[in-house]
Amino acid sequence: MKNLKKLVAISAVSFIFSATAQTIDSETALNVFIADDTLELESTVSSLERPIADAELVFDSAEASFLEVEETFTQNQDSVSTLTAELDSLSTQLGNTQTEISELSSNIDTLTSSIEQNTSELANLSGQLEGLADGDPLIATLENQIQTLTETNDELSAQLATTNEGLDAAITSEASITADVTQTNNELNAAEQTLAASQAELDAASNELDSAAISLAQLQGQLDAAQSGFEAEVALLQEQLGQLSPGQADALLRALNDTVARGDVLALSSDDLANILSGDFDNKQINDLVKAYEEEAKFLDKAEQLILRAENGDSEKLLDRAQKMLDKATSQKEKFLAKVDRRGLKNAEKIANESAKEAAKAAKEAAKAQKQASKEAAKAAKLASKEAAKAAKEASKEAAKAQKEASKEASKAAKEAAKEAAKAAKEASKEAAKIAKEEAKEAAKKSKKN
Repeated sequence: MKNLKKLVAISAVSFIFSATAQTIDSETALNVFIADDTLELESTVSSLERPIADAELVFDSAEASFLEVEETFTQNQDSVSTLTAELDSLSTQLGNTQTEISELSSNIDTLTSSIEQNTSELANLSGQLEGLADGDPLIATLENQIQTLTETNDELSAQLATTNEGLDAAITSEASITADVTQTNNELNAAEQTLAASQAELDAASNELDSAAISLAQLQGQLDAAQSGFEAEVALLQEQLGQLSPGQADALLRALNDTVARGDVLALSSDDLANILSGDFDNKQINDLVKAYEEEAKFLDKAEQLILRAENGDSEKLLDRAQKMLDKATSQKEKFLAKVDRRGLKNAEKIANESAKEAAKAAKEAAKAQKQASKEAAKAAKLASKEAAKAAKEASKEAAKAQKEASKEASKAAKEAAKEAAKAAKEASKEAAKIAKEEAKEAAKKSKKN
């Protein structure tokens, strides 16, 4: 909520007019353009302040409930874990006790069987002893065996008694552990049911917390969007004001002087500055544009006053007059905006006519330049023709001279070639005669030998 109050304060400070100023600067012009945006932002902030505060309380309450339920859930989880561990331990003890009972029972069976076998053997030995005559050497042997078996049976009987006691104790322990297992299992079932209920409560608390967070985020999003939109409009207006020509800036500042002096709030926006820039508005258009919004603001203010009076007076008549003021606000705004448009069309026609005149003048100058260029081209062509003929004549003379020189050189070259050819022929003839002579000698030698 501190951010809300800070935002309202900043917005309020940015909209301050100097009623005594004779002229205004671009910063004050910016304030005029954002005046309605500032009031709208303040209205949005004011309308969201209470809902956001309530949403924060709901969120805080939901968060506290969630934390409380979460703590209970954690405690129940711990209880289930403890009972599960205890049940596992009892189950292990029960298993060990049952194993012990099984082993003791097996030991009892073994001891009982041994005692029975020994008793049977004693009966057999006693029967043999009774059948012997006095002084028989076997009597002592049998008596010793009977003595040994009797002592063995006594020891086995003592072990059997001890084992039976151990079995009884194990069976008693098994019963006790079984009872503990049953009780712990019942407690675990109850704890799991409690945990399931806690889980349901935790899920419900989590859903409630999520819902509260979403509601708060949505309201905060509306506030952020309003602030972002306001800041974007301010940034765009600053950029557009910087793009105005010096004449447009001066016209706009002068047109806004009365608005600043009265402290009126006009519905001017970046769209209007965009139109000024794209339409290249002149001083008259800028003045009529501001006048359109001044007229709208004037009659809207009158309508508002009538509506307020209608709450305590003849409401029907006052509301009728208020409606007329609203209609007047619209018609007056449209009237001056129409003047802006007509002026724009007139300026466009003027620019088009001036452009046409400039185009015609440019065409005339182009035709004149083309005619002059044609004359110059013809003159240049004639001069070029003369120069070409002269150059051709000179070239013909030079060619004839070159041809004559070439003929002389060719004749001289031919003579030299003829001399060289004759000389070569003479040399070739001598060489041929020499060869022929040598061949004749060789033929003669061969003929003489034959």
